[in-house]
Amino acid sequence: MYPYMEDKTRHAQYFYQALKHAIENYDSPSQVKKRRLQQIFAAENYNWGHWSLQGRMKQWVFGLTLADGNDSDLVNADARLSKFKTTQEKVEALTIQGAFHEMKGNFPYAIHLYKSALAIDPSFSHALVALGNMMIMMSERVDVSESDEGAKFLEHALTSNEVHPPLEQHKHVYYEMATRLAYYYNLQYRNSDMQTWLDKAAESLHPHSDCWQIFRASTVMHFPLSKDEAKQNLARFHQFTDELLNKDLICENEKQLSTAFPLAYYDNINNCDEYVKHHALMVKSFPWLEYQAQDLVYQDRPVRPTFPSGKIRVGVVSSFFSPESSIWGNFGWTMRNLQSHPQLDISFIYYPKNEENSISAVEKELSFNPKSNIYLNSSNANRSPSFDSPQWMSMNRNKMEEQKFDVILYLDMFMNNEMNMMATSKLAPVQICTHGHPVTSGIPKKIMDYYLSWDLAELPDRAEAQSFYSEELYRIDTGSEPWEYYEPRAEGETSKITGLSFSHYTRENLDFISNKGDRELLQAPMAKWYFCSQAPFKYSMVFDKILGDIQSADPEAVIILVQMTDKSLEGITKRTEERLVSEGALDLNRVVFIPRMKHHHLMAMYKLSDVVLDSVYFGGDTTTREAFEVGAPVITLPGRTIGQRWTQAYYRVMGISDFIAKDPNDYVRIAVDAAKTDNSSKKDLRKRIMDSAQEKLYRVDTHKSWADAIIEMAEKPRHWHWKSNVVKGVHEEF
Repeated sequence: MYPYMEDKTRHAQYFYQALKHAIENYDSPSQVKKRRLQQIFAAENYNWGHWSLQGRMKQWVFGLTLADGNDSDLVNADARLSKFKTTQEKVEALTIQGAFHEMKGNFPYAIHLYKSALAIDPSFSHALVALGNMMIMMSERVDVSESDEGAKFLEHALTSNEVHPPLEQHKHVYYEMATRLAYYYNLQYRNSDMQTWLDKAAESLHPHSDCWQIFRASTVMHFPLSKDEAKQNLARFHQFTDELLNKDLICENEKQLSTAFPLAYYDNINNCDEYVKHHALMVKSFPWLEYQAQDLVYQDRPVRPTFPSGKIRVGVVSSFFSPESSIWGNFGWTMRNLQSHPQLDISFIYYPKNEENSISAVEKELSFNPKSNIYLNSSNANRSPSFDSPQWMSMNRNKMEEQKFDVILYLDMFMNNEMNMMATSKLAPVQICTHGHPVTSGIPKKIMDYYLSWDLAELPDRAEAQSFYSEELYRIDTGSEPWEYYEPRAEGETSKITGLSFSHYTRENLDFISNKGDRELLQAPMAKWYFCSQAPFKYSMVFDKILGDIQSADPEAVIILVQMTDKSLEGITKRTEERLVSEGALDLNRVVFIPRMKHHHLMAMYKLSDVVLDSVYFGGDTTTREAFEVGAPVITLPGRTIGQRWTQAYYRVMGISDFIAKDPNDYVRIAVDAAKTDNSSKKDLRKRIMDSAQEKLYRVDTHKSWADAIIEMAEKPRHWHWKSNVVKGVHEEF
């Protein structure tokens, strides 16, 4: 651009300089990015699109149908077919009217019209795309079989050489439908299909942002069906992430970044490098995530801090300040008791679990000091696509930053992706994460200073234990004591969560198991119950084989597993059954899947089972301690990080080692021996476990070790300080 000049000579000079500058900078990264942004903008806003997609074609169709909207024949498209002479005219009319009714929200009639068009011409691509897209977009409201049918319509439209007009891979419609298919298959846990369509979309030359490439790189599928698939998934993660880390990325939607949550369930590997790389992709994709509070300063050499108020101000962040949550079962009472510590000033920071940002009165009162509570906004609040920090993030940063906390403690990172995005900001001099989801954050130590853990739940070799964390690993050394206060979740065989008793349940009256065949299997006179209360996505292939070996070693074994009831997790259930057979060689006729239970039903299962199986390698924490409340023996095989070593840690506190396995074969032996023990010995064992848990696990003063740890981390000489607290003088090295 240059200004218009009346003087022709000067105008020519300006033109020459502008043209010279454009030519010289044509290939500069900034200019390349600007041209790409223009291409993407034009492709998204000025393409012809499709009758059922955003674009000029949809606008024309909508306008025309509205113009004739009072025509009763138009509203009932079937009645006017006789007005059209050719097949092409009829299928176009039906498809256009289907699009009209879809826009109006008349979905069943729209489906009828699209299918009517396809009954006349099964190869009409516009009807195939419209119907397929509509059916998978309605997947939350229709049966899975119907949405699968929609996916088949779309696949046929995109792959068949016989459809007309043809859908070219480098055009808008193909790209949009390929990514929608990929996302749909992701929701259904159909890994191979998802990868196929993400790869096809990536090959399209249609101008597009990098959002779906970010999704492709960051998506590591839950529950691989084989070791080869697991290796392939990790290889794709590294390949595509490395490619993106070397690009200048364009994406406005931070929700396109998948969570690294599933990485924790890959078989007993050290995945610290993957978490570090995932974090690097996050900040590369969305640079606005790298943020430092305005009044925080970094000093080259560490200085011991001061605390003008006389107390260390701590903000504790969680999405699960809720009495029903197992995470609250882990942390809740410890956090509450910390609020009474004389050296700490602790505020609860609530991140909402819903779009309405609603926090109940009961949840607010979980804090001993509700007036100090801070309520954050969800990522859906006041949200619009932007290359800058979205409003929800800015609002949350401001709320936390203005408190000038000395320490921020994140209890449950990875339980939602937004929590990890929040934690990428440096909002306090010391930032700590811990085991709400027991894996490293992958965030550099300069931002996330510490990972707070428990010595009994980590590997004895400190250097090896540290290798699993990007943060500095701080281990609370409790000797042989527990590190958290656990409030028993039942009293006198009554659940404190539901308020209902489980004392009356026997193997003969399990009214919460509706399947008659399952009840008969469980009630067989010699049946031995092997119950695992963990969600199936925690199972490893090692655990699959353990379950199969238990069946082989004990002909009376009935394996009892939890079935995911959330509609969005139906795909996990299918994959679970498939892999239990392929990797574990299980006889599913001897397996009972129980839909996720109410708490008093869960406690009844612990009470009635012969043994409880800790999933390998990612095991239980709250669930283990619940089982101990009724004396259930929990068989465990420790892994290498805290999320894989809780149960053995609790046994060490209790002075019990009988049920800690050395390897998978030992696990099977211990489980079968315990299940086959005579009833008198089982009764004695349960009493021993209950008494030991009561005496040694339920310590009310465990918050003191947390307080000592937080105080030590806060008081260490450090680089980060609030401006108002900076002390000039002698530097102290770490």
